[in-house]
Amino acid sequence: MVTEADFRAAAGRVRNWGRWGGDDELGTWNLVGPEEVRASAAEIAEFVKASGAATDKGLIAFCNTGHLASIAWFGLSEVEGLKNVRLYDGSMSQWTLDPARPVVVQN
Repeated sequence: MVTEADFRAAAGRVRNWGRWGGDDELGTWNLVGPEEVRASAAEIAEFVKASGAATDKGLIAFCNTGHLASIAWFGLSEVEGLKNVRLYDGSMSQWTLDPARPVVVQN
């Protein structure tokens, strides 16, 4: 599990999230190697297991506006390799436009 100190250390190494210059085609991907991919995959697998999600029934990634849900979809589908992961790009902002649609609120 990544600690806050790990996160802050990584953030310190990655101050420029753009490209390093005209010859650099990878930008921040220069910082992502096999070790980082393995660590990310392990964390995603741990999260999915801990969540108790019924992955055999399929998962739908969503957020409030649809922007961040793509990150969840990518991690679950492309990194963890789960099948039947879908992205609802309209997310809550679109879903709640129709008051007849169900919304579950947990406290």
